[in-house]
Amino acid sequence: MKPRFSLRWRMTGYFLGTAIAVIVLVLAGVTFLLRDYTLEAKTEEMANRGREMAQLSADFFSGALSREQLADYFSAVDPLLGARIWLLDEERRPVVVSQVPRNPMQTPPMGERRNQMGMRMGQGPENGKGANKADLRRESPFHGSPALEARLDKAYAGEGQSMLRLLHPYYDEQMLIGFFPVRHQGEVAGVLVLAASVQGMDAFLYRLYGFVALAGVAGVIVAVLAAFHLSGRLAKPLIAMQGSAARMAAGDYSQQLSVGTNDEIGDLAASLNKLSHDLAAFVNKMTSLESMRRDFVANVSHELRTPLTIIRGYNEAMLDGTVTDAKTTKRYQEFIRDEVIRLERLIRELLDISRLQSRRERFAEPIDLSELVEETGRRWEDVARQKGVDLKVAVEPALHIKGNGDRLVQLLVIFLDNALKFTPAGAAITLALQRRADRAVLTIADQGCGIAPEALPFIWERFYKADKSHVRVDGGTGLGLAIAREIIERHEASVDVESAVGSGTAFTVCFPLLTGNKER
Repeated sequence: MKPRFSLRWRMTGYFLGTAIAVIVLVLAGVTFLLRDYTLEAKTEEMANRGREMAQLSADFFSGALSREQLADYFSAVDPLLGARIWLLDEERRPVVVSQVPRNPMQTPPMGERRNQMGMRMGQGPENGKGANKADLRRESPFHGSPALEARLDKAYAGEGQSMLRLLHPYYDEQMLIGFFPVRHQGEVAGVLVLAASVQGMDAFLYRLYGFVALAGVAGVIVAVLAAFHLSGRLAKPLIAMQGSAARMAAGDYSQQLSVGTNDEIGDLAASLNKLSHDLAAFVNKMTSLESMRRDFVANVSHELRTPLTIIRGYNEAMLDGTVTDAKTTKRYQEFIRDEVIRLERLIRELLDISRLQSRRERFAEPIDLSELVEETGRRWEDVARQKGVDLKVAVEPALHIKGNGDRLVQLLVIFLDNALKFTPAGAAITLALQRRADRAVLTIADQGCGIAPEALPFIWERFYKADKSHVRVDGGTGLGLAIAREIIERHEASVDVESAVGSGTAFTVCFPLLTGNKER
């Protein structure tokens, strides 16, 4: 099993690694850029100064400038330029060498040997008249390096200025050396040599690198703190979401997350909240459906058991000789027939509900609802008249809807049959159809006993009977209005019920009219 690392520490590690990588890359880039820039700037500065001093040195060879004046100038430029300056005559002997006053306690730059050389060779050419030329060249800081002597030869040949960087054998350190021919009367009278230690520049760069490194360490520390804080802010809502998901997995959908960020994490929290709400609604619905299923099974079992018990009882009474006279036997047979009819009706209505819920029947044919309601109402007028009830039919013509004609007739029969059951003789029932905007409104209103307010929410449930006194009298199964609701829903219609105890009940169904079936 792999070790488990928390999201917060992993994010901190990623942020820290990224920050360190960026800082290292920036530091490396700055290092190379600064070094190249510094060397380039130093080289350009020495070249410019070298050209200027080469012109002044030409004045020295022409006699317009004394050695002391030129030496003072060289010594003044030396600390500003950070380079030793030599003026060599045509015999390659140092004529003028820059001198920088220094504190005796300090370590001389580029070594004591260089100052000694400068002092020893800073004498005038007259002091070197008796000196051996070969000896002077062996003591020169430009002797012993083929590259230096080659550049010096080119300068004396008049090939122009040149800059060279190398490890100087005399000073034993990296040097930047420039050679500038000095012309007098068109001929090369000498060569001006500038030598600057690269170690001084390196020391500056090292100090700069140290500063950049300290800044990098500070940046890493800041990156660690920022990454730890940011990862904590990111991980906290995720941990809360994980807890919420665990509670949902355990069946608790009550808690809602509160994440006040308007980003992807906030969207995820909102999605989890919606999922929790939807799951709670789904579970409640499933619980309700399961309860309805159990009630349905219990009701069906009861509805089937009652007539079967009656049939069995009467049949056994006739078979075992308990009942022998013809009149009683016929009455028992009639009871058995009625219960069989009731069973057939119950099974038929259960099959009706099953077919409606399976959605296999088509509800898309155009129907002239006005004609259908008119014909059904006229057929039921005789039935109502036999019971002493006045059925009033009022239909607005040419109202067309999309649906299933047989099921619409069944819907009207259910409502009219219920109305006749609960309407006493001498009262009236109204069957009306009219247009309201883009809807066809069907109303079935009776003047019967009405439905109690507490019973209204349950009248659409299967096997529910608001008036228990009619259970055995009318032979109803309690499935009529449940079937009616399925038919209404399949027609994408809506239904409303108004009822008052002792005054009657009115069912209002609103069907959407077919497109083009509107008043012009």
